[in-house]
Amino acid sequence: MLLSPLEEYKARLAARTVAHARWLGLDERLSYSRLAVVATFVVVGWLALWMRVISPGWIGLPVVAFIALAVWHDRVIRARDATARAMAFYERGIARIEDRWAGGGDPGLRFRDEEHLYAQDLDLFG
Repeated sequence: MLLSPLEEYKARLAARTVAHARWLGLDERLSYSRLAVVATFVVVGWLALWMRVISPGWIGLPVVAFIALAVWHDRVIRARDATARAMAFYERGIARIEDRWAGGGDPGLRFRDEEHLYAQDLDLFG
């Protein structure tokens, strides 16, 4: 069964929205996990260096865990941002199909030079 372009874009947008919500949740959990690892590092450092209760070698465990979480978190952030860009792409596509696209683009004002002699005469940017 063939879907119309509008139905296809809406289905893809819905899928990307679900994926984005999943990535946001994982992003939040990893942020808190990294914070917990830093707190663990502080506690282990305190026990190893000031209290001399455990071996200083245990300090390496939270460091390795933090590095692993940082690498994983970076991948999750990249995937989250990719799904956000995909959502914006499909939202713009739906707007084009529904003929709601007019006025949504970049007006190009960053290129306008008020000091240029012919800027107002040419009226390049509306």
